[in-house]
Amino acid sequence: ILFEDLAGLTEARRAEDERLVRFADNLTDAQLEAAIEYRTFNGSAQQQKLREVLAHLFNHQTHHRGQAHAILTALGVKEPESLDVLWMLRERPAR
Repeated sequence: ILFEDLAGLTEARRAEDERLVRFADNLTDAQLEAAIEYRTFNGSAQQQKLREVLAHLFNHQTHHRGQAHAILTALGVKEPESLDVLWMLRERPAR
């Protein structure tokens, strides 16, 4: 258990989001086009452009938002809070 309460988890998520935004904001076109090497969970060596890996990272959150919504629905929450990215972007403080 990394966080004992929702407030701690929320703050950690916000800090991680800010870290990712700073990282992405500082990438050059050349860095985005460069291939990175990594291994999958089964140990298979892979090489892929950084932009593709980042696209997957951000897109994969869609999958987990869908899972969270399905769980809330299964628990009987009639209208769970919106998990749509556009809604979240409208609700966040302006930078």
